[in-house]
Amino acid sequence: MAIMFPGHSSADENASPNGPQLNVDHYNVSEGLSQSTVTSLVEDQYGYVWIGTLNGLNRFDGKTFKHYFSENNNTSLPSSFIRSLYIDQNGRLLVGTDKGLTVYNQELDQFLPSSELQQISNQAIWSISEYNGTIILGTENNIYLVSSDLLKITNKFELNFGGIKK
Repeated sequence: MAIMFPGHSSADENASPNGPQLNVDHYNVSEGLSQSTVTSLVEDQYGYVWIGTLNGLNRFDGKTFKHYFSENNNTSLPSSFIRSLYIDQNGRLLVGTDKGLTVYNQELDQFLPSSELQQISNQAIWSISEYNGTIILGTENNIYLVSSDLLKITNKFELNFGGIKK
């Protein structure tokens, strides 16, 4: 499976009578992606494109990939299976894995676990979004509302999705 980046596309409006012709770059494992199944994609305020896969998180600067994997310590990903990515209103990269949520620290180039959120530390984080300063996390059967500082769960909705995500 190849991935295309819209930010690397360009058009020549005079190229074809059928419309503009696009130049598209394709990236796969042979070009440096850690795994070919992409699960999530975001671009941060520094211009990095973050690509979550079934085996690792990839940071792309437009030329090269940097890979991040779980290394069973407190400064790496809790799991290499990336399910969701989100840039919050504070510019933080939130990473949902199949073993909880973590936050990327740009200055240290490492991941900080949200130890205050023990209730979801081993749950797969299927989706991450934000509304009015509240982080919204979707798991297999629950929706959690989390304070913007990621220190506490402010509400939990238990739902039965009937195995939709399986």
